[in-house]
Amino acid sequence: MSGAINPDFSQVEADAAQLDINTQFAIYYPEKRPFFLEGADFFASRLNVVYTRTLADPEWGAKVTGKEGAGAIGAFVVRDERTNLLLPGVEDDETIALPIKSTSAAGRYRHDIGSSSMLGIFVTDREGESYYNRLIGLDTEVRFARSELFRGQVLGTRTRYPDDIPETY
Repeated sequence: MSGAINPDFSQVEADAAQLDINTQFAIYYPEKRPFFLEGADFFASRLNVVYTRTLADPEWGAKVTGKEGAGAIGAFVVRDERTNLLLPGVEDDETIALPIKSTSAAGRYRHDIGSSSMLGIFVTDREGESYYNRLIGLDTEVRFARSELFRGQVLGTRTRYPDDIPETY
């Protein structure tokens, strides 16, 4: 189990420069902060549903990860001083920062089935004044034979933006 109160993320190396010319999607920056890197494999899935880089200015955070037998669990809660949003667009995505505090949480349970199959569930939540985003999902990986593998992931999400965001963007 790990936790932090008012973590200092200023000791992290700078991000590599990336060109954002003619990109259809927002630039993805890999996580480099130790609080989020430790145990990150507990939140990994085929589709990246936990993107901690939007948590920009944490006031505090707590995290627990662990594995017991065939079950593995990971969960964290972070209180952020500002709320960064990634807004999907038709031609490109846009990142904006709202001057509101938000609380973000993510949890995942994975159950290993045999030596090479698994079933997992995700839950994420981010909430601030007049804003929330919630996600729930299932993922599975079933190996039938050495060369036969089925992977699947189903996600559902619900978001509410502050009233001025849809009008502006």
